[in-house]
Amino acid sequence: FGGGGFGGGGGGGNNRFEVIQRGGVGDYHGNFSFDFRDESLTARNAFADNKPPFQQRNINANVSGPFIRNFLTASVTFNQNEEENADTVVASTPTGDVSFGVVRPAVRRSYSSNGQMQLAARHALHFATRYENRTSQNNGVGNFTLPERGWTSTGSDVFVGLREIWSVSPKTVHEVSFSYFGGSFAGEAVTSQATINVLDAFRSGGAGLSNARSIRNRTVSNLFWYEGERLTFKTGMELGYRAASSTSRDGFLGEFTFSSLEDFLAGRPLTYRVTRGDPSLDVSQTEISGFVQTDWRVNRRLTLFAGLRYEGQTNLSHNDGLDPRVAFAYAMGSSTVLRGGGGLFRQNLNLPLVQDVMRLDGTRQFEVVVSNPTYPDPFAGGGATVVPPSSRRVFAPDLALPYEARASLSVERTMRWNLQVDAAYNVDRGVNQLRSRNVNAPAPGGTTRPLRGEGNILQLESTARSRSHSLRLGIRQRLSFFNYNGSYTLSSDHNDSAGPLMLPMNSYDPEADWGRAGFSRRHRFNFTANSQAPFGTLFTIRGSATSGNPYNITTGRDDNNDQTTNDRPPGVARNSGNGPRYFNVDMTLSKTFRLRGNADGGGALLNVYANLNNAFNIVNLQNPSGVLTSSFFGIPTSAASARDVELGMRFQF
Repeated sequence: FGGGGFGGGGGGGNNRFEVIQRGGVGDYHGNFSFDFRDESLTARNAFADNKPPFQQRNINANVSGPFIRNFLTASVTFNQNEEENADTVVASTPTGDVSFGVVRPAVRRSYSSNGQMQLAARHALHFATRYENRTSQNNGVGNFTLPERGWTSTGSDVFVGLREIWSVSPKTVHEVSFSYFGGSFAGEAVTSQATINVLDAFRSGGAGLSNARSIRNRTVSNLFWYEGERLTFKTGMELGYRAASSTSRDGFLGEFTFSSLEDFLAGRPLTYRVTRGDPSLDVSQTEISGFVQTDWRVNRRLTLFAGLRYEGQTNLSHNDGLDPRVAFAYAMGSSTVLRGGGGLFRQNLNLPLVQDVMRLDGTRQFEVVVSNPTYPDPFAGGGATVVPPSSRRVFAPDLALPYEARASLSVERTMRWNLQVDAAYNVDRGVNQLRSRNVNAPAPGGTTRPLRGEGNILQLESTARSRSHSLRLGIRQRLSFFNYNGSYTLSSDHNDSAGPLMLPMNSYDPEADWGRAGFSRRHRFNFTANSQAPFGTLFTIRGSATSGNPYNITTGRDDNNDQTTNDRPPGVARNSGNGPRYFNVDMTLSKTFRLRGNADGGGALLNVYANLNNAFNIVNLQNPSGVLTSSFFGIPTSAASARDVELGMRFQF
């Protein structure tokens, strides 16, 4: 909405609007596909002592066409995905080390339709509907988490969208749209008991999870655009209302955290935390946005883009802002195009985050945190019941919408023999990024809180920042028998917050957390090639390689007495560990049979294919433990998926 051609990348020299389809015309089309995989076609994961039985089956069907000639064109789609995604558990438990494979059964079904009704020569009504339901089991199980700590989930959602398009004139279009989205979700732990978390050794007990929620989103938008020979103008606004009702007993059974397996065997927890209060909460939020955009074709070579976007919402005091955006596209001769652009991009404070903060506000719900508690009864110190101060979450008084300042410059050149090369440089600076901070933590070196009668006060703030730079080089070529494309990206990504609800190591100096972002990969390479193979088959190979993700190194103890185990050793920067590199090759072999029709297209086709994921069964290790008190410190305990084969077929007409 309002993105247009002047976004972060600058758009193209021939920025055009969407093609408005007419209802009730065209031909009928359809397709049906089925694919499956199971353990007999899959290699064993390098960290599992067994290969658990599993199956995955996907069914997709679609029919579209002029259901009512010259009035209604519609498409009806059905999808069913049954998966049993495999993972491994590698843990050090009181009875010894364990290593085995597990699966997470999940089923998702969806029914959808979309189309357009031609109400009059210049009026069309577009519609879209979708219903989906899903279930999953063994959520959260894997790595150090044992199966007893898994949880099940169920959910469903429905979407309805209507869009009325009026072609006022050959150059002017007006559009009004309405959409509704409703969803429900429930999660329940398979074990109803306190959670046991032994840092990077094992996680057992219950998942501490029992919740249900529903959301209702309504959106109305209005859009107007005019396209002239050299000047295009576009403007619109959108109003959204979001409401959520939920019941949460997450954390009501409590959680013990131990620094090491030795401390667990000795019954010495580091902390105990338990949530109490009213499980029910209803919240709502109103959002409004608007934009204006213009594209000016200065001449055959140069096009300029400019626009302004407004974002505003309820639930915070500094709740709005204006985002200017500009861009250009310049044709340097007949084979080279230079593009550039920049602007501000604001992000709304999403309703689930508002819900998380409001729920644990100290009135509806609160958290009790005990340092160095007794075990298994955390309140039985010396035979007397001790109830420490409660902890809560609050919004910072000056909380503002986070935004990013983005700029990019790219060049693309077309050469002989259908060879194209391109290069792009992007910079992204995050301002007012969200983080939480414990404003009632003990001062460094002390144990006394500023507000002695209170526990932790976790304040959501817009004081974090981020910075990213990337240089991308690309190449692609289409030949008569062989096509390929490849890209290499060199990037640098830094920030001082891991997320809105994450705490810094030192709440009195949160900028000390400045370091590499957890998602950062310095080098990335991707390559795809396809060609005709013997017997009329098509062969495709895809390769990717990246440097490792960074990971955090922590002491495994609460060194600064803030009841959070994210303390790093002295002089160690956040995310200073270097994870293993990644390399993978996938292959696809497919063949198409023409069942009827002619060679010029049309008719019925049957395509059969085989996908080889991780074709060479390369063991791609994942990040090791960064907890110094863990026996697995610096040792990888998991790997990406081993080789598997997926077989499938697709029929279309």
